[in-house]
Formats: sequence, C-alpha cells, structure tokens
Amino acid sequence: MMIALFRKELRHVLPWVLLILGIEVLGNLLVAVRYAPDTIVWARWTPMFRGERAFSCSLVLTVWAMLLAFQVFPYEKDEQTIDFLYSLPLRRRSIFLAKYGTAAAILLTAIVAEEATRWFISGANPHPLTGQTFRFSWAAIDTTLCALLALFVLGYAAFLALFQRLGVLIALLAFSTGYMLFERFPAY
Repeated sequence: MMIALFRKELRHVLPWVLLILGIEVLGNLLVAVRYAPDTIVWARWTPMFRGERAFSCSLVLTVWAMLLAFQVFPYEKDEQTIDFLYSLPLRRRSIFLAKYGTAAAILLTAIVAEEATRWFISGANPHPLTGQTFRFSWAAIDTTLCALLALFVLGYAAFLALFQRLGVLIALLAFSTGYMLFERFPAY
C-alpha cells in the first residue's frame, strides 16, 4: 500500500521531476558548450570548494524543496482527497513519509545527476594537472552535504506547507537568532 502511495505522489509531481532534472543536466551541459574543455576543472566547479557555487546550490535546493513541498502536501487538501487518504488502512505517519520520501527522492536524484554530469564534463579536460582534480571521496562529501541540506530544507518546507503561519514565525525567529549570534561572535 505504501509503494502505491509513493507511485501516486510521483505521478502527481512528474512534470516537476522532468523540469528539475532537465535544468540540472542542461545547466551542466551548457557549461561544457560554453567553456573550452581544458578550462573545466571539477574542483573549481563544485560547491565544496567555491563559496558562490555553494550559495547558488543552496538557493536552488531551497527553491526546489519549497516547490515540491507545496506541490505535494497542500495538494490533498485542495483536491479534497485527504479524507480518502485518512480512511485507508495506513497510519498518518506513513502518508507523511510517502509524501516526504517522494520529494526527497526527487531532490536526491537531482543532486546525484548534477554530480555525475559535473564529473563527466570535467573528465574531458586533457590537462594532467588541472583536468584530473576529481576525487571520489571529495565528490562523496560534496554530494552528502548537498543531500543533507536538501533533506533539512525539505523538512522545513514540509513544515511550512502544513503550518504556514507558524513556519514563517519560526523562520523569523531562526533568522534573528542567527543574526544576533553572528553579530556577537564574528567569524574573523
């Protein structure tokens, strides 16, 4: 029953899946077309080593997580099918996990696809010093950090989708607390 619910959720967000994966792969392929192969270096292109790349990666993951959470969670209330779901012989926790798992699987697939295309494109660099910067351990760390960020943001997005007003209040509280901590204890 849980797998059927997972498939239902996946069918519901299939256009978003295609859009997200298409943007990831095409964005990386455009880099391969735009730059010469000997200038594409994996270590300079990964979020782990570039601060601006990490910021853009986290921003994109946040937007996608919000998009998927608001597509998956409030959909049942809008379509008035939530009562039918609750009447099934499933726990509410199982319904929530199927919805969350669907969105998480999509985000994790996009992260792995981006890392794979980044590795594939940087492998075309023939220069022995700059072209061979790919390390599997670095890629695993980078992918794990992006995946943890995606799951965290998706959890918050699901919370915000379910409890809209309370989620905004918690975001403001977290932002103000972080701001006060960074003011009090600067990084330099």
